[in-house]
Amino acid sequence: KELIPLLGLDEKSPVKIELAFGGARSLVRFATIADRKFALRAYPVSRRAEAISHRDASALLSCHGILVPTILHYFDNPRNYGAVFLVEEFVDGIEKSGDALQPDDIRQIATELARLHSIHSSQWGPFDALRSGEMGTTLFTRIKRQISQLRRAGALTGSQDAVKLIDWFQHWVPALNSLPHYSLTHGKIRPGNGLFLPDGRFCLLDTATLEWGIGARDVAKLFRKVFLDDKAKAEFFLAAYLPGLEDSDRTLFHHFQTFFELHTSVTDLAMKSERLDRYSHEWDATRLPDVQEQIANLLKSLPNLPV
Repeated sequence: KELIPLLGLDEKSPVKIELAFGGARSLVRFATIADRKFALRAYPVSRRAEAISHRDASALLSCHGILVPTILHYFDNPRNYGAVFLVEEFVDGIEKSGDALQPDDIRQIATELARLHSIHSSQWGPFDALRSGEMGTTLFTRIKRQISQLRRAGALTGSQDAVKLIDWFQHWVPALNSLPHYSLTHGKIRPGNGLFLPDGRFCLLDTATLEWGIGARDVAKLFRKVFLDDKAKAEFFLAAYLPGLEDSDRTLFHHFQTFFELHTSVTDLAMKSERLDRYSHEWDATRLPDVQEQIANLLKSLPNLPV
């Protein structure tokens, strides 16, 4: 009731509430008021900082010409509401991945990500919680845990294979610890976190996941989860994406592209093996050999380290 007049609508306007998929960090509902549709996000009081980060990140991206949903109102009075609310414009778009993507779609994604990755910070970490530690050391610690998970689940059987992977990733730590700057990245590029509007433009969703890091990480996830490892789409994307970067960002991308592509593969395989480990009674036993085969193929094609 308090929202309706703030949106300049008649208080007697009919209201229709719809459930929405997603919303892991916030409760999401769609509201249609007087034929206008909005997205309502309710954050528990314990996640107030995330709500503020979502609001501020959306404002920053809009200032840089990056297409994101407009936040129309921010309600921050937990005593009255029991939660923190964001009201966003509803994005009327469609999700595309794999074969559904056309050349113009890929160009639109490339344009938006190049703009995003051209926003810089002197520190790394979540958008609202910059870190002072070393990024390479932190990433390497996570990777070692993932490799341990692969061994624990039986997906990585030989100790020498684990050592080979660990040594390969450890080589990159010094360079990752001494970056000249960090780019703003989405953090969770996947189908559903971006929509194509009727006019063809690409709108990024879920700005609460923004992180300061290296753009190559977003691109590796894009290639895997949205392009579905289609090399032709990846090459077409790079032809549109790389010219939109500053020279320094282009250099960093070329240097770390291989690292983040392999990191994405190990992360995905570790998640699969963890599900097998936790829910083995619910999973077909033939799935473990599938993961083992993917690990074996990854080790066979392990890229040479840069000089």
